[in-house]
Amino acid sequence: MEPAPQVDPAAVRAFVEMIHGVAGAAFQGADRPGMLQLVRIHPAGGAALSLRYPIGDVDNMAAQAVRDAEAGFNIYIEPRTVTEGGDGRGRGKAADTRGVFAFVIDADADKGREGYTTAQPSFVVETSPGNAHQWLALSRALTAEQAQPIGAAIRSSVGADSDTGVITQPYRVAGTPNYPGKKKLARGRIATPTRLLEHTGRVWTADELRAAFPAVEKPSTHGAEPRQAGTSGLTSSRVVQILAEEGDDRSARFHAAVQAALTDGLTVDDLEEVMRQHPTGCAGKYLSPYDRLRREIERSWDKAEARAAEILRVAGATPPEPAGEPVALARQAVEAGIQRFVAAADAYRLAGDDEAEPPVHAVAVSTGVGKTRITARTLADYILSRRADRKPARPILYVVPRHRLGDEIATQFEGYGITARVFRGRQADDPSRPGQRMCDDIEAVEIALNLGEPIQTSCCKKKLEDGTIYMCPHFATCSYQGQKATKPEVWIVAHQMLFQGQTALGKVEMVV
Repeated sequence: MEPAPQVDPAAVRAFVEMIHGVAGAAFQGADRPGMLQLVRIHPAGGAALSLRYPIGDVDNMAAQAVRDAEAGFNIYIEPRTVTEGGDGRGRGKAADTRGVFAFVIDADADKGREGYTTAQPSFVVETSPGNAHQWLALSRALTAEQAQPIGAAIRSSVGADSDTGVITQPYRVAGTPNYPGKKKLARGRIATPTRLLEHTGRVWTADELRAAFPAVEKPSTHGAEPRQAGTSGLTSSRVVQILAEEGDDRSARFHAAVQAALTDGLTVDDLEEVMRQHPTGCAGKYLSPYDRLRREIERSWDKAEARAAEILRVAGATPPEPAGEPVALARQAVEAGIQRFVAAADAYRLAGDDEAEPPVHAVAVSTGVGKTRITARTLADYILSRRADRKPARPILYVVPRHRLGDEIATQFEGYGITARVFRGRQADDPSRPGQRMCDDIEAVEIALNLGEPIQTSCCKKKLEDGTIYMCPHFATCSYQGQKATKPEVWIVAHQMLFQGQTALGKVEMVV
């Protein structure tokens, strides 16, 4: 079992001091700026405890954060000030907000909600590998009423976690450990340190944020076809499976069932009927202590229809012209994108959930930035860390357009101490034998392909029922078969291999 990360008192104090500085500047000249709020929550559960400090009281807030973190609590701070007083049992609602001095983007890559924005953050806190809180500091504090629509626009525009832009949400204090709760532990998360990744000093005005994150109008239902009433007679095994499953997180499964029912063409009445047939599943929470099932179905259904309409709206919109960025910033963005993907892929591996969808990430970047070199270095760091932990990774599948490019990339990996090998198909040229193919009986391979037969067992090697082994006369010296005996840490293959069923390389760690 790995030891828990240590609290970094110096980093905690520096972060708290920075927050007080940002808040002090945003509330400069205000008669009653309110109190900053420190929040602690134990990973095992229980109520949150909040403590309030006047702007400028860095010593006491930092000392308390360190003490609570060392006691095993997760420590957070809010991007707002609240009214004076408070008994510590509640953080206060939006109405208790004295002013908002920042917005935060919760880039949660391990849930596939890292989002994307070109807006430069004021500072960035790494909350766990691949995950981050991106703070947007305000030059002048806003009231809750002024801030909430801006926060909603940021949340809608960026596409990150749902905590993004929420003015009452607490966010992690850099330098304190991230202790995972039981749900994160089940996904394979472990306690990790948090740290300040970047501090640009950028300060935003409210108008600049409104321009960078324009509000998205809710899709209009005017003129839309009325929702189908009554029962349709349709059923959905997918919906039934979701509803029949018992366990935690019933709200998420309830909304997933509604989304599946909408997608599969069921009506609200169809869904209600099926839900009442499974009272021990996710619908049970809305059946007792009083029956509010129909109301909750319609509420969730409205949201699902709105999301579907918004997707159609965005799909039909003209994408904005990409803004150019300096090469240095583009390289940083590429590296951050690759790191987020590696972290998400590793979290997926650790979770061991066969039913979960593997994370899929993409980075849009022009030529000449150095993405191949950056990717090779980042993957090499991951492989070396797994090697150091004596938990070697399965080979990474690195896919390229041409074998020639693959040879160049293999050389880059080898420069970082990583074993890399270009995997060539049977019909590819054999680099060790100029003028010849990897397979010495291409005619037999083409016949098998035309007949739809598996090449390995019909042409290369097969064990018959009586124990007799059939083997191609070239098998022992075959270049194609010989490359499979190597066990590199990175297999480099051509794009076409992604679209053919094959078992030659076995299971892989991730595909790039």
